[in-house]
Amino acid sequence: MTPLEAIEKLSGQPVLVLGDMIADIYLYGTIARISREAPVLVLEQSTEKIVAGGAANVINNGATLGGRIFAAGLVGDDNAAKGLSGILQEKSVDVSGFIKDANRSTISKTRIVAGGRTTVSQQIVRVDKESKEPMGKAQEQQLEEYLKQVLPQVKGVVLSDYGSGTITDKLLGQIFAYCQEHNIPTIVDSRYDILRFKTVDYIKQNDAELSAAIGRDLATEEELVQGGCELLVKMSAKGALITRGEDGMSLFQIISPQEAADYLKSQEVSGSGEAGQFREGLTVKLVVKRQTGRLSVVQELISYQDRDILVSHIPVTDKSEVYDVSGAGDTCVATVILGLAAGLEPLLACQLSNEASGIAVRKMGTSVVYAQELEARFRQLGYEA
Repeated sequence: MTPLEAIEKLSGQPVLVLGDMIADIYLYGTIARISREAPVLVLEQSTEKIVAGGAANVINNGATLGGRIFAAGLVGDDNAAKGLSGILQEKSVDVSGFIKDANRSTISKTRIVAGGRTTVSQQIVRVDKESKEPMGKAQEQQLEEYLKQVLPQVKGVVLSDYGSGTITDKLLGQIFAYCQEHNIPTIVDSRYDILRFKTVDYIKQNDAELSAAIGRDLATEEELVQGGCELLVKMSAKGALITRGEDGMSLFQIISPQEAADYLKSQEVSGSGEAGQFREGLTVKLVVKRQTGRLSVVQELISYQDRDILVSHIPVTDKSEVYDVSGAGDTCVATVILGLAAGLEPLLACQLSNEASGIAVRKMGTSVVYAQELEARFRQLGYEA
């Protein structure tokens, strides 16, 4: 299957995103004078903009990539919640899973951006608003009932955890039980506590989060491979995708002994590694460089704790100027889950994700990537429908 054919398959895939909904609010204005009340600047506000952040950004990207997205999370009864709902509903997202709690505020990060006619606008302060109270039992029960209704309708689930407590143990157990019984792929992106999500199908972490999860620095690629294998086995997951900035991504997949044997028969050793090369705690059985069109991948077949792990290193294909990495991880997760929901091989889903993330980082601020942009990128790489 070509990447362009794969992108077409993303369209209409039903996916649930449960997580911490965040409103990124931007207040723009100009500096008018010094206040008489205190030695501070007075900002004359000109505009206000609300942008989908946190799990809401995963949802937004899933929708612009063509998915049919169901959104579930906790919000307040306030303007931030209305703003998020409006943004997502414009993209045909089902927001009936937004559970309102009038006693708490929607999580928001308000950035005040100031500038004058002859000066460059810049952020001068950020104001965060978030309740530290755990989710109420009534709201948890509402989410539980919503999940009962929506899980039979979806082909993939994202757990987007920003540490704000939306994904309770009870809801997590409900999702894992249903998805494992019905073979629905799940993926988690957790900023602070990935180990809570043991038995999830796929893990997404950046290299810094991986380092924090296993409790040590990962200064070299060899150490990163060791750490990725360790986390994958510890989590009892099928796969782990580690994003690595300008070094691209690395996908770790546990494969069966038969799949490993077949892989060894079908490949030739090439690249920097050699069969029989040993690293601490693992054995590298084979290193292969594969090239499909202008997409390349370096694969290592590794034996680790009596398991066969296929590691695929996916390089960045466009190292032009990076403007802003905000939200690129959300774009990554949205692309992968749509691919898995569509039945794509995990490697192909991650290759799509790699290019989608590359588009996102060349945009200012938290942004979305459209299916048409992803298609155009692969056409630039020489692919045709």
